[in-house]
Parts: sequence; structure tokens; C-alpha cells
Amino acid sequence: MPIRPRQHHLEDISINEFKRELPESWIVREKNKDYGIDLEVEIVDENHQPTGHIFLVQLKATDSKRESDIKAINIPIDTLKYYRNFSQPIMLVRYASSSKLFYYRWVNNVDMHGSKKNGKTFKIAFNDENVIKHSSWNDIEAYYNKFSVIKQGKLLFPVPMKLEFKGFFKHIGGQVLFESQIEFLLNKHKRFLEIKRGSENCLLNVVISPKQVSLSAAELYGFVMHFSEKELGNEFNQITVEYILIGLAHIMHQSGQFEQASRVIVEADLLKLVGLNFETLNYLLPSLLRSSHIKLILEELDKVSYENQNDNLQLALDYCMLTFPEFESERVYEAIEGIRINRIKRELVNKDSRNIAIAYYNLGSFYRSRNDNLKAIRNYKLAFRSDSLYSQQHYFFTELAGVLFLSNRYKLSAKLYKIGSDLHKNTDSLHLYGDALFMSGHYRDSHEILNQYINSTDTPIEEFVLKVRFLEYLINQLKIDFQMRDSKRAIELINSEIEKPNVENLAQALKCDYLCSEAWYKLAIIHSNDKDIYNAYFAFLSSALISCWNVNAWSQATVLSIIMENNESDLIIRTAFSLNREEFVIRLMEILNMTALPQDFIKHLKEHIEKLTESIIKDQKPKSFRMLDDNGNYINLIK
Repeated sequence: MPIRPRQHHLEDISINEFKRELPESWIVREKNKDYGIDLEVEIVDENHQPTGHIFLVQLKATDSKRESDIKAINIPIDTLKYYRNFSQPIMLVRYASSSKLFYYRWVNNVDMHGSKKNGKTFKIAFNDENVIKHSSWNDIEAYYNKFSVIKQGKLLFPVPMKLEFKGFFKHIGGQVLFESQIEFLLNKHKRFLEIKRGSENCLLNVVISPKQVSLSAAELYGFVMHFSEKELGNEFNQITVEYILIGLAHIMHQSGQFEQASRVIVEADLLKLVGLNFETLNYLLPSLLRSSHIKLILEELDKVSYENQNDNLQLALDYCMLTFPEFESERVYEAIEGIRINRIKRELVNKDSRNIAIAYYNLGSFYRSRNDNLKAIRNYKLAFRSDSLYSQQHYFFTELAGVLFLSNRYKLSAKLYKIGSDLHKNTDSLHLYGDALFMSGHYRDSHEILNQYINSTDTPIEEFVLKVRFLEYLINQLKIDFQMRDSKRAIELINSEIEKPNVENLAQALKCDYLCSEAWYKLAIIHSNDKDIYNAYFAFLSSALISCWNVNAWSQATVLSIIMENNESDLIIRTAFSLNREEFVIRLMEILNMTALPQDFIKHLKEHIEKLTESIIKDQKPKSFRMLDDNGNYINLIK
């Protein structure tokens, strides 16, 4: 007969013994041991009512009599990381069969500082205080309540804390004086922390030793800062208290209480200390940027970076200012604008032409991101005049050309795109140069440049593939190589027909401006009403290519392409979605549902469109974050 392993038998014994240790009314459910979870325990109140308060248990049993074996367990690091995702407390229990004692620790967020590099396991240690006794269950129930408050992000100021000192401190006045001084300094921040003598009602445990300060919130969230009493010298007391407050901000951040985290840093005057500690700054910055203090925070951190010549802080601030989601409030906008302007003022005082130019350029880029094109152009020009740095930088001409394009100054935009392209000596911006030629009426030149771009890459942007086809119509069918566009006259001709526009009138408008999107769209409507599907399709597509945000034109062109089965519908869908995202898809489906196409066909088509759009989202390139090297060239900091 097969012999059952002793360890399996021991595990069963430990589970049964643990059940007997639990309060009789508490509910125990055995689990399927995923990631070692053996039991689920639900607390029952004094009225014998289930509370819904559940904690999980992982049991580890041993027959060893050696104390070092009993009081330590090696747990896979991947398992400990996995435990951080649980919404319930996780209790790790050690059962020693020799003494029939249980030891326990909560392991939702074990501090693994000091673990071996590339190590696979981490040692969890127990001591005699961790032995489960009859009174332990009251402690466990109290712990669960603390865990819930913290997990749900309901920590309120002042947070009740237990303060503990471990080790010998080489303080001039002795250990007692040192401890009293720390308490005195902490009491200056009573609005945030309240020292309690017992641990029963404490939500935060703070432990100070000569080499570190650690904070733990129900062993769910934590913070550890390592330092040396010897290195800090006379500043040890003050910095220890400051790091306790920073630790509190960390825990508030971890629990999703971003405003409270920011409040601790700002009101305790810790921005300089945070700003000069890159690891801490990197962690807390999301909280700081989400808070109502953002204007003050950005201004103070910028001041710290300048006064201390701290490149890491400068880079962190620049990255945040460039990537902050659409400057979602005027307060944020004003803060970032103010920082950029102050940097210019500082560099003007220093009379460093290179840094003055960079500061103007950065302010111009900020205005460009805000679509404030006139201010962007003004600051780009000031950057160019301040230093010769930008006269040989292709990106400068390309970015300025882009702003001019958005300002409808197409001729000058094309000229600058050409300079940027010649400087870079590659085809990265050829499509932009070709587009500027297109909008300035240089149709044959645009056709040549866009064809050059398409032939230079395996994956050309599909908008320009379609524009080349439109240009071929202008050049080959209408014999138009160049046009002095008169957009104003074209619109006047369209609007002169108060009632219904006619083909002749619209044709006259296009002779004034073949890039009059409105004329093409109205012409498409006439052709559509006359059942002239091909000409309606071409006119809708022409209107969409000129006015890229016109989802109606894109949608109508797509539907007609599908009806005509001309094999261009996928190309149009990808282009329209790249430019207009969900707005295009919604309008397209509305128009499809108004057609006579069978519902099964529309359903199949919808699935096909979803696959096309998913591939576009998947292939989207991440944002880049660049800085200038010593030669004025950009290097990308995000790989």
C-alpha cells in the first residue's frame, strides 16, 4: 500500500488543531489552497451574528524542535507580491507539533528590503509575541477593523499612532532625553499624528532605530527610510520626524488618499526634502499633482531644483508638465505657465544665451500643446534669436512649421518643413512637408513629396496614401498643378445660393479653391441624391481628406465604399479612426443602420471594424520624453 507523506498528515493535523483554537462561533471554510491559502475565517460577533469580516489563513507546520526552524518560514517572493492584491487580511500561521503552539503574522504587505538580489524566497520571522493565545482573538478582531479602515481609504487626521524605539541611540543627553525630544517634535504636528501609549486603538505603528525609521498601517501599507544616526549628527532628531511625516504621506498615497498625502507634505513644509530625494519624489509625485495644492507644489519644486541645481528634479518636473492630462484646470495651466516664464526670467538675469534659448523654446512648446499658436510662434522666434543652438536643429524647424500649419500659414510652414527635412537628411517629416505643400496649393509638388514618403517606408500613414489619390485626380483629370487658393471667394460662391446649391455653382467655388471641403461635401450630397454613387463617394472622401475631423464625410465615404465594393473601405476606416477615434465609429454605425443593408451583414461589418480599430490602438506608439545633449540634439529618455 502507498504510504502517505508525513508532511501531508501534519498539514491535516495543523488545520484541525487551528480550528479548535478558534472561537467556537467563528465560521471556517477550507480553500482549494491556491497560492497556499488553506482557510477562510469569518468573524462572528458577540450576538452570534456573522459579520462578513473575513480573513484568510496560510498554515505552515513543522515537526522540527529547533527554534530557528520553528520561528522562520521561507515564502516565495512572487507569493508575497501576489498577497498585496488581496482585499482581505492574510494571516501566515506557523504550527510547531513539538509544542503544539501556533505563531502568526499578517503578510499582506511584507517589507522585503534586504532580500537577496534575484532571490526567489524571503524569510518571515516569528517571535514569542506572535504566539496565539486565548486573548489573541480579540487582537485579531481589532486588527481586522483597523485593516478595513485603512484598506477603504478612511484614515482621518490626526492618525492615532504607537511610537516605539529600538536599539541604543548615542545621544548626548541619553536615551530618555532623545525619546522625549522626538515626542516633542512630533507633537508639533498634532493635526496629522496623535501619539497613543497603548497599541489598541492605533492605526499606525512607528518604529525608530539608529539606522532607520519604519511605519506600518496594519501591516497593509508601510514605509521604511534607511539612514545613519552617525551621518545625520545633530540633525538626526529633526530629520527622523520629517521622515515619519513623509512616511505618513506615503501611506496616505498607498490608500488612495491623495489630497491628504499632499496636505502633509505641503503643510509640514517638506517639499524641499521630498524634491531632493528622487525616489521619494518619484513615488509621491502622482499624489502631489492630483491635489488642490498643485500650483504651490510645482512652483516650490521648481525653485528647489533651481537653487540646488538638481537635474533629476528638473527632469521629473518637465516630464510631469509635458504629460499632465490636457491641463485639466486653469489652475494647473497657470502654474505651469508661471514656472516656464520664471525660468526665462532667471536665465535672463544669468545672461546664459543657451539656457535663455532653451527656456523660450520650452515655453513655446507649452503653448503649442495648448494650441495657443500665436504665443508658441512668438517664443519659438525668441529661442531662435537668443542662441545659434536652434539654427541647425531639424526638430526646431519641424515643430515651428507644425504651429504655422495649424495657424493656416501653409506656405511658410512648407518652407520650414523643407529646411528641417534637409537638416535631418531622412524622410521622417516628408509627409508633413508634403501636406503643407498640399494645403498651400502646390499640388504637383505635394504629389511628388508624398509619393517619395510612401516609397520610403513599409508602413506609410494611410491618410497620405488617400491624399495622393486625390492629388492624382487634380493633376491628371483636372490638369491642375498649382492653385492660388481663394478660400474666401469659394465660401462666398457657396453661400450666394440661398436656396439649394447647384453643381455649376459648386464647380465655380472649387475653381477658386479645390481644397474647399464644404463645396466637396455639398457636391457629394447632390450626387448622392442623384444616385451617382461613384461621384458621391469621391466627393465625400475629398471633403474628409481636406477637413479631417468631419466624421460625417468619413462615414458617408466609408458606407459608399462598402456598397461599391471598391476595396478601399478598410483604408478609409483606419484613416478615419486614427483621426477621430470613437466619434467616427459611432457616426458610422448610425449611418449603416439607416441603410438597406441586411442586419447580419452590418453585425459582421461591426465585428470587422472592431478588429481594425483594435489593431490601430495596439500599434500606437508611446509618448516620448526627450532632453538636449551637449550638442543641442534631443535624446529620448523613455525607451
